[in-house]
Amino acid sequence: MRLGSEILEIGLFNQKIGSVVVTVVLAAMLSACAGRGGPSPEEEVQAAMDGFHASMIEGDLDSIMALISDDYSNSQGADKAQMQGFLGQAASQGFFTDMKVDLANAETVIDGDSASVSSVIYNTALGALTLSYELKKENGVWMFTGTEIGM
Repeated sequence: MRLGSEILEIGLFNQKIGSVVVTVVLAAMLSACAGRGGPSPEEEVQAAMDGFHASMIEGDLDSIMALISDDYSNSQGADKAQMQGFLGQAASQGFFTDMKVDLANAETVIDGDSASVSSVIYNTALGALTLSYELKKENGVWMFTGTEIGM
């Protein structure tokens, strides 16, 4: 997928290295929890958020989309395909360039196979944006099913 010149300058090599680092970190987190009978739902949701944020910071649109459920719908009514178009456009405008994720005020609520994570602040070259997410466990994997702006 075409991500824009800013993202392409990172180079395929750096994206592969970044993806490997994210995979190793997530594997280490999960294996550290294995002695306790596996990760808690809170740890699983946090690992999903960490993977999502790492992919955003890398500008890796394919990895971001792999974490978004086919049942995705945001507060503006956009589905997964529309979200993919939006993210591609955001990348081409430099949204992911020098992105910092602020989780200081984030709050996670888990109810069975559903979770919400609110007040995630993204500081980017284009300004700050606060998002809240809805996740659902699908086939054992936490997937992003919704996004709301400014909550």
